[in-house]
Amino acid sequence: MDSQGEAREAVAALVDQAEDVLGEDRIKVLTYDKAADDRKVYQRLEDSHIKPVIENRSHWPKDGDSEQKLPGHDGNSNIVYDESGTIYCYDTVSRIPVRRSA
Repeated sequence: MDSQGEAREAVAALVDQAEDVLGEDRIKVLTYDKAADDRKVYQRLEDSHIKPVIENRSHWPKDGDSEQKLPGHDGNSNIVYDESGTIYCYDTVSRIPVRRSA
């Protein structure tokens, strides 16, 4: 079994054990490392009405840019986004462009 499958089983076992001890609907938030960043983990937590706080795994190439242009924007656009979905706008008024959250 891969580490993601192990994390998925660990989260499910943790939730089951905690609900056995505390009762259902007592757990509001669960934090876990990025090994649990999996659709099935999110679905299991949602089924139990638990909000996840899980670090997202990186899917972008490690040697690539940390931001990309929005789809449909050409090279003249100053709007970009990062892997977590945060949108930024480069303020190009000053001599050195400054990245600002949109």
